[in-house]
Amino acid sequence: MLQDLLLKCRAGHGTDISPIFLAVKQGIADLRGKGCDSGSRCRLDVDSDLEENVEVAIRNRLNNSSGNKLPLPAPIDNSNIVVSFCGLAATTGRVVDSSGRAVHDFAMRDSAREDRLRATWRSLFSSPDLVTFHPYCPVASVVEQYKAGANA
Repeated sequence: MLQDLLLKCRAGHGTDISPIFLAVKQGIADLRGKGCDSGSRCRLDVDSDLEENVEVAIRNRLNNSSGNKLPLPAPIDNSNIVVSFCGLAATTGRVVDSSGRAVHDFAMRDSAREDRLRATWRSLFSSPDLVTFHPYCPVASVVEQYKAGANA
């Protein structure tokens, strides 16, 4: 069953929308709903290249757009919750639709953009000291771990 699930996940296609901010906000709300408070040690792991393209103000800030100075959304209250972003370095450079046609090209990455990504995302949290970034996500094979546990 786990092997089938893994194959189905790998067969999924990319999307042309990336509501990272909304997903993180909902993830934090879910953790709060499960009891993450001042006495808890909770963590939210986010696998993302951080290229938000739904929230216009965030997208503009990431792209260093000088034209439209929309205010950023109110910071997410992540007090007592570590938010760990991984996958920052894992970019494909473009998004394609189901027919294989390119629908969006990403901005070129350079050190200034990387710094801007980190700074912008940290500014979106009430406790930016609890926000970390990792270039790649750890590779974990649930199937292999499950099989190893079953054989122990």
